Amino acid sequence: METERERESGQAEVHKNSDELTLDGLQRASEELRQKVAEMETQKKKHIETQISEHDALIEEARKRQTLSDKANDTVEYFRAVNENGLLDEEGKAKLKELEKQVVSIESDLGHINNRIKSIYEQPEIGTRIVESAEMEKSARTAEEAYEKAVKELELETDKLEEVIINHAQQTEDIKHKIYENGAVVRETGAIVYNILNDARGVLRNKPAMKNELIYHGSESPRELIARLKQRRKELGLFQGREKAAIDLVLKHEKEFEAATAAQQQDDALNNTFAELVRASELTRRYRELMDKAKIVDTRFTNIKGTRMLVVNHLSYRLRENLLKEGGEQAERIHWKKEILNTIYRNSEKR
Repeated sequence: METERERESGQAEVHKNSDELTLDGLQRASEELRQKVAEMETQKKKHIETQISEHDALIEEARKRQTLSDKANDTVEYFRAVNENGLLDEEGKAKLKELEKQVVSIESDLGHINNRIKSIYEQPEIGTRIVESAEMEKSARTAEEAYEKAVKELELETDKLEEVIINHAQQTEDIKHKIYENGAVVRETGAIVYNILNDARGVLRNKPAMKNELIYHGSESPRELIARLKQRRKELGLFQGREKAAIDLVLKHEKEFEAATAAQQQDDALNNTFAELVRASELTRRYRELMDKAKIVDTRFTNIKGTRMLVVNHLSYRLRENLLKEGGEQAERIHWKKEILNTIYRNSEKR
């Protein structure tokens, strides 16, 4: 029969074996976890290095694309001005349209590249590693020098955008004046046409049906009214002399109707151009791109210097101050610069 001493001795042995097995299991589990952690760290390091390499390649590609974009935009702007002066034939205009499409394609590619650069940079740890890598590659330059260079480049872009806005404001002002001047022509030619039609209706006396032919139908232009009356003239019978006389009175003034049509068409074209200028869509796009670059610089150098950078605010303030500073300009010029700049700000917030 088992004694009390023997039972206690057996229990102690069981506890001892149990403790030894548990420690062995923990050691094995710990070793497996260490291996997994090492593998994960290796994969993570490889991923970061791959992303940094892609980032560097994209930065170089973005520089090339930006240079190409700037040159292409300058070329397009030049030939647009040439076209506005009537110096391009149809073949030249077609080539200009093709060039404009290529510019849109280049800028679209640049936008995709910049978005990819941004997405890589904003990944945890990669942004910091990119900055560290850049510092190693540019060991001769301090982070402060790199920051100042980045800001200087953005300031130059801001100043270039400022010049474009000034030209845009000048164009807007010029178009507004042309609309005003052409409005006088529209009223003058319209009055002439009105009097001609009124005289013709006077010839008809008590023929209300025919009088209705001598007014505009719907959105009919003066030219279209003349064409309709020519057709109506052919349909008149032998005993409709008074009707023929009324129409002939109008038709002999066809040049006046052509002048009124041309004035209306010019007015429509000018107002469409004015509306497009006031929308400032292209300027808004360029301003957004500038601010996106500034945000990247803000983020990058905030990480380096440990203090919040305010490049976005600096550039926005610089643009407004330079545009609206007093320089002996006419009040109207200042007005349009302010209006266009405010439109750019509003549009930029809608994305």
